[in-house]
Amino acid sequence: MSANPDLQPPAGDVTDWLAMVMDRWQQRLSLDPSEMEALGEIFRGQAFTMAGVWDTAFLDDIAESIEEALVGQLSLDEWIANAQEILDRYGDATGLDVYTGEEFERWYAELVFRQATQSAYAAGNYASMFSPENIDFDPYWMYVTAQDDRVRPEHAALQGQIFRKRDEWARHFLPPLGFNCRCIAIPLDEDLKDQQGGDVADNRQDLDYEGDNGETVQVEPDEGFDVDKVAQLVPDILKRMGG
Repeated sequence: MSANPDLQPPAGDVTDWLAMVMDRWQQRLSLDPSEMEALGEIFRGQAFTMAGVWDTAFLDDIAESIEEALVGQLSLDEWIANAQEILDRYGDATGLDVYTGEEFERWYAELVFRQATQSAYAAGNYASMFSPENIDFDPYWMYVTAQDDRVRPEHAALQGQIFRKRDEWARHFLPPLGFNCRCIAIPLDEDLKDQQGGDVADNRQDLDYEGDNGETVQVEPDEGFDVDKVAQLVPDILKRMGG
């Protein structure tokens, strides 16, 4: 326990307390071990906070570079060069050398760039598909795969499946359902829905299919993709949709 109760750190804002401690230090007055330990905890916490701000700023710059690359139609290699420059710049700043010497691995950079591109196109598509006027005009959407031997079994099971746009649970199955998913969603009006057989899924159980061993397989998006894509990509549209 500290010999001086005034030097005990408060539960809330520690600004004044730190000023008091620094004044004591400048007067060359001693600090006991408990006071030194309290100071260490505070400064460790501030260090983690600064690291969070640092990483956030870095990620914001990377995200902005991807947006500029999509608008400017840059190639993957051109974007990697820009991203590496950002990585190097953060490594040199303030002498912290957080990222100095690190390089983007091409496979990871390609994955990030491909996923960002798919998300951008999906956001534009869903902003149009789920606008209030288009929900009334085309109240359904259909899941369509690339229909080749690279399509995953769970995705193939959804080929031609029709959903209602206003079904929130169904929007979890809007493509992409995983990394490198090539599937798309196309809008349908009442006539097109009937031409496709009119079979509309009412819940997740309607999507189950029989596997190779005769077992029932539940179709689920990959981890991280089981979200309402409209809410995730175009939240303002969702607010205007109504119930």
